[in-house]
Amino acid sequence: MKSENLNEEILKLKEINFKQLFEIMPLPEKVEELLKNNITYNKELSDNSAKIFELKGKVHELSHQNKEYIELKNLFQI
Repeated sequence: MKSENLNEEILKLKEINFKQLFEIMPLPEKVEELLKNNITYNKELSDNSAKIFELKGKVHELSHQNKEYIELKNLFQI
């Protein structure tokens, strides 16, 4: 009897092991996909950082022009 129980337990463990193996096998593909996503997101982040830098320059320029406009408006009472 003990031998039968042991064999059943071994079969159950083999089945569990087999199922877990199928869960582990696709991991390299998932890692590759995540790495590709990471590269894409880093590129987007870099592009967005460049856009932010450009927009900050434009905001600074417009702020300066706005001050000049207000001074001229006050000077000429427009």
